[in-house]
Amino acid sequence: ARQQIAEDWRTAVHRFDLTDPARADYVASGSVPGRIRNQFSLSEHDSHLRVVTTTGDLWWQQDEPSSSQVRVLRQTGDRLVEVGSVGDIGRGEQVQSVHFAGDVGYVVTFRLVDPFYTIDLSDPQNPAILGELKISGFSRYLHPIGDGLMLGIGFDADESTGTVTGSKASLFDVSDLADPREIAVRVVSESWGVDVVWDHRAFLWWEPARLAVFGIANWAGLWSEAVALRVEGNSLIEIGRIDHTDPNDDIGYTDCRKLNPVSRDRNFDLWHTLTFYDVIACEPGERQAIVGYTCSLVDRVRGGNASGFDEEARSLGLTTDDETMFACLLGSMDVIVRSLVIGDELWTLSYSSGYTYESKLAASDLATLERTALIRLP
Repeated sequence: ARQQIAEDWRTAVHRFDLTDPARADYVASGSVPGRIRNQFSLSEHDSHLRVVTTTGDLWWQQDEPSSSQVRVLRQTGDRLVEVGSVGDIGRGEQVQSVHFAGDVGYVVTFRLVDPFYTIDLSDPQNPAILGELKISGFSRYLHPIGDGLMLGIGFDADESTGTVTGSKASLFDVSDLADPREIAVRVVSESWGVDVVWDHRAFLWWEPARLAVFGIANWAGLWSEAVALRVEGNSLIEIGRIDHTDPNDDIGYTDCRKLNPVSRDRNFDLWHTLTFYDVIACEPGERQAIVGYTCSLVDRVRGGNASGFDEEARSLGLTTDDETMFACLLGSMDVIVRSLVIGDELWTLSYSSGYTYESKLAASDLATLERTALIRLP
């Protein structure tokens, strides 16, 4: 049944006239086989709508492996009718990013390696694949930066397994559409959270300085930074990083004993089931601020009890009754999600992933990235 649903999936497309700012008039409808990735999968140019879709089952692929197509639609009466297409793009793979620029389309697919396709759309009735480039990892966002160059932001990956190993920025030379090349790469290992992969507004390209800025994060290590890369010729140069840590905060790793994490295979009824937390044991009066953790107090003083937690305490060797235990969920870091240039400063915006829900604005010198201001927002 799942396979049949995937094979029969169609995406409906509707056109509206928005020339009158006070109303939207329905004009035409059509549909295309498969599903789209995001808003960048559609582009209107010279009265034609270009749509990139993926058909087939993206996960099981027993009978009909997934593949992608570019379909070109044109309005005829109240219908959007397909007039041309090119298919069999990335068989067995899934579309990761799309960018249209006039008569050219760029499509990235991925399963184990990243095929980067260039597509000629100058003849709407006969679109054609011009070039294909296979590299490790994949780009989830593509941004043209002029001079026949395209910047891709995404992830690096192991070529044999497809396992993501870190964040990746790629500089592509697309001056020869028949022979696209990856000419520069910057990889940040063990960084998997990149907001731009699902929100293009998290990416900044500042043309006067040839500067690209985007946030990265490591949710296991609980750190987040904005990376600033300068494009110089055919090179990607990292000029620095920005974080939103506040040296005035009275926080630091507790002096208390940090014990082994609770096994993910063992669940304990502590308010509700938790499967990923650490146990902290503190003597009365010791510091209890723990960087990178959202901690909830479980009172162990003088016979305090929490269902299931006593068993864990005994297994960790906590036998005295003058200690206090904390169940600490991983969390709480300043995730940078926006950047913009104001005058000669680079401003960045973050939100807290912890329970405080606090946001911060930071100003940094555009040339040196040295912080000049940090503002807390409620």
